[in-house]
Amino acid sequence: MLAAAYPAGALVGAIPSGIVAARLGVKPTVLIGMTVVAITTVLIGFASTAWELDLARLCQGLASSFSWTGALAWLVAAAPPGRRGALIGQAFACAVGGALLGPALGGIASVAGTRGHSASSPWRRSASRSGLH
Repeated sequence: MLAAAYPAGALVGAIPSGIVAARLGVKPTVLIGMTVVAITTVLIGFASTAWELDLARLCQGLASSFSWTGALAWLVAAAPPGRRGALIGQAFACAVGGALLGPALGGIASVAGTRGHSASSPWRRSASRSGLH
């Protein structure tokens, strides 16, 4: 369920986010989306049950549709007519690149870990002094 929650939320929010962008404008739509993504990301960190995690991920997907719809409409409005296709292509290429590289880099980071520098990390030192470590 967790893997399907984000795209399901994005699908559900696709048309309403277009309506919001048409009524409120693209900048408020992007800000709404990014704010809700930030809030739901924090909620994912505090989720203690599977349904809370699924619900937060669903809301994150819904909010992402607001960010994407607003950002693409903003891009189209700001771009010169002759460059719109190229700029939209670049935006999608960056998104796909991030989706492809993110898990790979996460896998490398999980294997590499923090060996060799974890004891000297300023975060680790301050966390151990505060009792968080």
